[in-house]
Amino acid sequence: MPDGTPIERLMPLKDKLPPPEKDEMHSGYTYFINGKFGERPLQPPLGILTRDRKNKIEPTPLEKANFVTRAPGDLYSQTCPYDSRKNLKIFEITLVQAKLVYNDYGWHGPQGRFFVLKEEIKEHESFKRYTKKVERGEIKVEPLVITCKCRRLYIGRLDKSIAKIYRKNLLPAKNIN
Repeated sequence: MPDGTPIERLMPLKDKLPPPEKDEMHSGYTYFINGKFGERPLQPPLGILTRDRKNKIEPTPLEKANFVTRAPGDLYSQTCPYDSRKNLKIFEITLVQAKLVYNDYGWHGPQGRFFVLKEEIKEHESFKRYTKKVERGEIKVEPLVITCKCRRLYIGRLDKSIAKIYRKNLLPAKNIN
């Protein structure tokens, strides 16, 4: 463990190749993650872009040595070893902000925010019409639940509606010290 507590070695499964032996550049999880025990973890490398689309945090040599080659979306593990073209399901998700009434007593949220599949919005012709129907109570908002099957690759894409909503609701920065 990061605090020095030894970890008992796991026995590899009979039908799987054993993991590679540890060496100086491949110390095993969590030892290759940049940070210090007892402190808040650092942001992962290659996960944040600057305004000019450059990586804000470059990986250390130790982190880079533990990356998996050509595994989009995950630096340290192969998330989907199956043929992703046959088994790919993409969920297009959008964030909606609308006045929500929660019960018959009129409890409401003037800026209720919830996630919706884009295909559901298309059924109502436009984003604006969908929002109006929610506010009139014609559509009852339900939690977004995505059920996944084994041996399939799932990608969730969140559109830029979240930026529009938060830009509209941000407080002016001049009052912040």
